[in-house]
Amino acid sequence: MGPLISFDSDDKRTTYCLDVTAGANIFFHKSGRKQLIMLYPELGYTFEYRGLHLGHLGLGLGTGRLWAGWAYVPRFVIGAEQRNIVVGFRHSLVATYLVGGLWLELSHQILGRESGLKHDLRVLMGFDVPRLLFLIPHLGRALSR
Repeated sequence: MGPLISFDSDDKRTTYCLDVTAGANIFFHKSGRKQLIMLYPELGYTFEYRGLHLGHLGLGLGTGRLWAGWAYVPRFVIGAEQRNIVVGFRHSLVATYLVGGLWLELSHQILGRESGLKHDLRVLMGFDVPRLLFLIPHLGRALSR
């Protein structure tokens, strides 16, 4: 969840948006190297206070270590705004921390709608509660060494 800043000529207000996403973090690494290659497949739903409902599907690619990393995540989006269909594209830079348990995302979204193109800038913060709960005992052991 976070603020949405619109560059649309009709509505330049900053509003609230909520993203609910289901996905996975798939890690690849070579033995002896701490650097990881990460894939982020995801499927989600976005609600904006202005009445926009979107479904999104994406596949991100990133790199980093287990504790911190970054990714580029392009997404296809489709949905409805005031009973009109909208289709577009969202691309994001994502910084992750604690094996993806916490993240900060900066996104640019382009939507095609009847009145023309709409560009938005999004700043989202997220957390993965099950992953953070799983990490707590491991963090304790790592810090006690």
